[in-house]
Amino acid sequence: MFLTMKKNSLMAILMIAFANVCLSSVHAFQEEQFPREPKVAKASNEAEKAMYRLCAQDEARHVAFGVMHMRYMAETAPERHEEIDCYLDEAERQILAGSQNPAGAQAESSESLAILLGGGKDKYDEGVNKLIAIRRRQLQEYQKRVRSAGFGARFDNGRSPIKDMLAASAA
Repeated sequence: MFLTMKKNSLMAILMIAFANVCLSSVHAFQEEQFPREPKVAKASNEAEKAMYRLCAQDEARHVAFGVMHMRYMAETAPERHEEIDCYLDEAERQILAGSQNPAGAQAESSESLAILLGGGKDKYDEGVNKLIAIRRRQLQEYQKRVRSAGFGARFDNGRSPIKDMLAASAA
């Protein structure tokens, strides 16, 4: 049974937002670096492979819980849609600012990640392009999950800046 107290709603909504960012960052980074290899192929031993696999499964469960909880809230408490949209507004501000996301637009780690993704300082521009691709994918996956949970109107009515950011990044 899902909890419907306000604090638990906030927790679930923030969980979907931030777990999604973390999960998609890890997968996108691995796909950019090792496109033809299994996700855990670069682990140095079987224990690391198991840890990576279990971490990814754990994050996927967090995201699934958040989506299911938001869907439950959308169906059973329509009077709380505005409250939940306010929570999503705050989560999106933090995601877009990069304060909770190493691949965020303003993250202090963006330069370091670009160097790592590019394969060295001399390939910084290539790394920036990969980081932008990761960021775009994060936003697409976040938007898909929020829509799936029943709060997709925020992307269509202009409340969320994410749709505009995705359109601008595609140009």
